[in-house]
Amino acid sequence: MVSLICLLDNHGTPLLTRHYDNGTEAPSFPTLALLSTVVKYSEHGGYQLDQFASDNMRVVFRSFPEGLLLVAMTGDLATPESALGRMLQRIHDAIVMVLGASTLSGSTDALKRQLKSVVPLVDRLAGRAGAADSGVDMVEILPLSSTERADLRAGASSLAAAAHVDHVAVTLGGRFVAGTPDWWALDPGGVLLIQQLLATQPPALMRDVPLFLPKTSPEVAFRLLTCRLTAEAEVLLLGGPELELTKLAVLAKAAFQATAASLYACATHLPRGCTSSVAFPDEMLIFVCIRSDVQQAFRYCPPLPPEPSATDDQSRAATNLQKFMYHVEALVEQHARDQPPVESGTRTELSDVVLREEDRCYVAVNSGNHTLFAALKEEVPSYAATAIARAALQAVQSLAGYT
Repeated sequence: MVSLICLLDNHGTPLLTRHYDNGTEAPSFPTLALLSTVVKYSEHGGYQLDQFASDNMRVVFRSFPEGLLLVAMTGDLATPESALGRMLQRIHDAIVMVLGASTLSGSTDALKRQLKSVVPLVDRLAGRAGAADSGVDMVEILPLSSTERADLRAGASSLAAAAHVDHVAVTLGGRFVAGTPDWWALDPGGVLLIQQLLATQPPALMRDVPLFLPKTSPEVAFRLLTCRLTAEAEVLLLGGPELELTKLAVLAKAAFQATAASLYACATHLPRGCTSSVAFPDEMLIFVCIRSDVQQAFRYCPPLPPEPSATDDQSRAATNLQKFMYHVEALVEQHARDQPPVESGTRTELSDVVLREEDRCYVAVNSGNHTLFAALKEEVPSYAATAIARAALQAVQSLAGYT
């Protein structure tokens, strides 16, 4: 769990500080300035310094072209440096997405004021929004049947043609279910940030949100227009200044009129994560399946009995599952360091990993481009965990439209 996120300018002045009380004190201004000086000194010396670590604390930092330095502090030494580095990169991209790259070169006082608007998104990316809704560092999708996905894709394409835009997507419960080809051609990191940005905003019938695309359009703003189709379904559109929000509502209703049945049928996928016709092992408390080739993730939470303790149990399992995912990532990194050099782009895999902790069994299994991380009920013996997880992974891979 991250204890501190801090953004410093080129002179070591804090621009944004988020201190999460995990039993650690926030560093003083002289300490942050000294840290910035050490990092700058290493850069001038021709080498890169990524982290400091002690017996009970790790400090990770990343420098960015605007002269900014992002710092993360954690007492959770099981979290690998690479995961914290990715988080800092996401936070930087989120700031660019909301404010634009040119804003980051402005005056310190003005930038401090503008950064206040990014705080909810920073907190979410730092994992402070609840374990069940955070921690998956990929675009979350819902698997659909081929008929459902074809209907929604046709609606998205119809809206794109009517609105004269290229990028249209449909979400259900905040997770993507369909989109135009140009939408999926966007940088996955940018799509993830759009998903996380909308999760920080209250529900609305329509939205008009200016944003920048960190990788492809960091200085020229787009408009992210959203229109609610049903209680759970929402259509997203990236456009320019010419499209009126009220006109979008009319176009969206017309484009998706023929797919109303599919929209309501898709609602049965929530909140568990997939249609009830697909069965997963009863021993599952929660699992996350990641497809690395398209950088997408599918999270499944089985239905729970009405007792409050069951919900608490699943929440604890989700928190520990995230820690287990970091543990496996650290093992993969160590495995890669111990192996002979491989061709660039080759994916390093590890054999099945099983860990028993806090009366729970956590397991990770691989198959092709898929990796499944699962938290199993306490009565599951370790020797059976791999077979149960593989059965769930096969069920995920059999889902039509899981792309």
